[in-house]
Amino acid sequence: MVILHGVRVETLTVSPESLGVPFPVSFEAAATVLKNLPRFFFGPEGSFVWVASDNGELTWQVDGQLYDRQERVIYVKLKGSCPASRI
Repeated sequence: MVILHGVRVETLTVSPESLGVPFPVSFEAAATVLKNLPRFFFGPEGSFVWVASDNGELTWQVDGQLYDRQERVIYVKLKGSCPASRI
């Protein structure tokens, strides 16, 4: 657990045994689903960015990279930003 801007956020703990287990989805299937999200931009190499609408909302953004091996997504790198008032 960490506290960010006064908000308690639970952290995710992944067992070492689970780190080598791929997601049950192919890169292509994940890309197809993600591309259908509003304001989600996906590159052919797996990079992506998902942004807030520009209708006056407070801005937020999530970006990252999908990695695959042997027809399965094995890792997703995520980072982003969000105003404390949106948490």
